[in-house]
Amino acid sequence: QWKAMFAWLAKTDLLALPAGLHPIPGTTMKANVEDGENGDLEKRGTESHRQYVDFQYVVKGSERFGLLDHVTSRPKAPYRPDIINYDYEVDKTKFVDSTPDKFFIFYPGDWHIAKIKTDKADQKIRVVVVKVEYKDK
Repeated sequence: QWKAMFAWLAKTDLLALPAGLHPIPGTTMKANVEDGENGDLEKRGTESHRQYVDFQYVVKGSERFGLLDHVTSRPKAPYRPDIINYDYEVDKTKFVDSTPDKFFIFYPGDWHIAKIKTDKADQKIRVVVVKVEYKDK
């Protein structure tokens, strides 16, 4: 799956592709191309997944991610069906910015917040998100 996903990403013009779901040939995966805008931290949701790895790549703009601390963060409710949200302490959260020269991979143990407002003037972004099936061995 990973090889097929990276091959598709390398040969696809991600800026010209229309927003929406796009099948990745040779797999059951779909790439979700999203045009959106970063928002205030207080309005962004926390998440993690247990059945999928989130591959996230900012094609245009800059997106800030929050990485939650496992010691002070707590689940708000049970998984529904593959997403869980958390209560967390902002001062224990690590923030990192993503730009088109890097991508992020969030495994089930990577509790995170996406699409947080950055220090840039323009908050509009284009992101490609692929859910890669995860099997814990």
